[in-house]
Amino acid sequence: MARRPRTAKKLAQRIELSYFQRPQPLRRWRFILSVAFPALALLWLAVAGLSKNRTPYSMGAVSPPHALFGQKCSACHVADTVSFRHPVTDQACLTCHDGPIHHADQKFTPSCSSCHVEHQGRIRLTAVRDSSCTQCHANLTTRAGAPHFVRSIVSFARHPEFAPLRANFADPGTIKFNHSAHLVTSLIGPGGRRVQLACNDCHRPGAPRGSWPYGQPGVQDVTFSGGSRYSPDAVLVFGAAHSTTAAQKRLEFAYMAPPTYANTCFSCHALQFDARFADSVPHDKPEIVHAFLVKKFQDYIAAHPDAVREPSAVPRLPGQPVAQNVHAVTRDAWVAEQVAAAEDLLWRKTCSECHTLDLSGGNSLPAIAPSRITTRWLPHANFSHDAHRMVTCVSCHSSVASSQLTSDVNLPSVRVCQECHAARASGAPAGCFECHTYHDWSQEKVYPGKFSLPDLLKSSRNFAARPPVAEFIHR
Repeated sequence: MARRPRTAKKLAQRIELSYFQRPQPLRRWRFILSVAFPALALLWLAVAGLSKNRTPYSMGAVSPPHALFGQKCSACHVADTVSFRHPVTDQACLTCHDGPIHHADQKFTPSCSSCHVEHQGRIRLTAVRDSSCTQCHANLTTRAGAPHFVRSIVSFARHPEFAPLRANFADPGTIKFNHSAHLVTSLIGPGGRRVQLACNDCHRPGAPRGSWPYGQPGVQDVTFSGGSRYSPDAVLVFGAAHSTTAAQKRLEFAYMAPPTYANTCFSCHALQFDARFADSVPHDKPEIVHAFLVKKFQDYIAAHPDAVREPSAVPRLPGQPVAQNVHAVTRDAWVAEQVAAAEDLLWRKTCSECHTLDLSGGNSLPAIAPSRITTRWLPHANFSHDAHRMVTCVSCHSSVASSQLTSDVNLPSVRVCQECHAARASGAPAGCFECHTYHDWSQEKVYPGKFSLPDLLKSSRNFAARPPVAEFIHR
C-alpha cells in the first residue's frame, strides 16, 4: 500500500500552540523567588534604617581597637555634603589619636585610611602593606636637599646593609673590652676556678631575669640609664642620646641593657686597693672613691695607732722601685700617704684596665671618659631580642668570638635577617611594618576623649549581638 506524503504543514498542525499557557511549577517558583528576594532585601533595609542598624552597610568586622564602636559608623564615617558619600577622613582619625608625620622634609603625606585599612577582620592596623611604604621609598625624594637615607628600597629581600656596618663605622664606646679573651675555654674565674662564660652572663634585656653569676651579691638591678647618680655605663643610641622614657619602658624586654660592673664584672675584677682590707673601692666617681679611701684609712689608723711606725703595706706598680719606709709623723700625714699610694695603684693600673682616664689638667683626681655603651644601634627600626630568644646568640652575632677591639661593631648583617625573614611559605614575616613605623611618635600630641561610656557600651552590645551577620556580609 502506498504511503501518504508527510508535509511540513501537516506536521506543524500537530504542535499545540497554547503550550505556554499551561501552568509550569518551575516557571512559577522562579517568578515568585525573583520577586520575593528583592522585596525581602528592601524590607530588610527598611527595617534596618528605622532601627538605625548599620549592619547591612558594613563591609566586615573592624579591628580590635575600634571594636567598641563597631556599630557606630558615624564615629569615623563623616557625611560628604557634596555627594552621597560617607568617607573616612583624616580629621575623623585625628579626633581620637594623633598621627604625626614621618619626616619634616617629606613631599607626600598619605591619608590615614590608605595605609590603615579597616573592615578587614581582626587584624592589626599597623600591619600595613609594603606598597604603602614603597610608594615613597622606592624613589625617595625630599622637599629640600638630598635624602639622608637610601633612596630606593622596594622590598626586604633587597634591603641595603645596616648603617652601622657601612662606611667602616666604629663602636663609639670607650670601655676597653676584648670579647675573644673572655670567651676562651677554661677562663680563670672567681677563686681561681675555671669557667666558661656565656653571652647571657653579661648581656640581658632591660627587665632583669634571674641572678647574675659573676655579679655583686644583692645588686641585681638592670637599667637603661645611670639615673641621677654618676654611672660609667651611660647609654647612647646610634647617633643620639637615649634617655629613659615611657616608650622605652615598654621595650625593656626588646633591647639588651648595658653590662654593669656590679652585675657582670665584680666577681672576677675586684677593685682592691690594700692588702689590709678585704673589701673593694666603690665603682663610682673618682670623688666618691677618694672619700671612701680617706674614710677607710682614717678608721684604720684610729683602730691601729701604731701603724704610723710600720712599713707601708700598700702595693706598688710592677716595675717601679719600692719606696723607702718613711714613718709618718702625724695620723693625717699617714692617711694622705696611704690614700695617694692606693689611688696611684687604682688610677694607673686597676681602673685603666677598662676605662679611659685623663690625669692631666692639674687635678689630683682623673676625669673618666663616658662609657658610651650603645644599646640600640638601629634607632629607625624596631627589634626585640625577646622575640628571638629561641635562637642562639652566635647564630646572629657570629663575629663576637673573634672580636678583640672595642671599636668592633658586632651587629649581625642584614643578610642574616634575610635568611629567616623571606617571602616564602616557611619564612618569617618580611613586611616593612615588622621593623619600621611611619609616624614619629616623639612628636605625638595628646587628644582628649570624645565618647561617653554609655555610647561605647551601647555600641559594643549591638556589635556583640550581630557579629556573625557582619562577618557573613563581608565574605
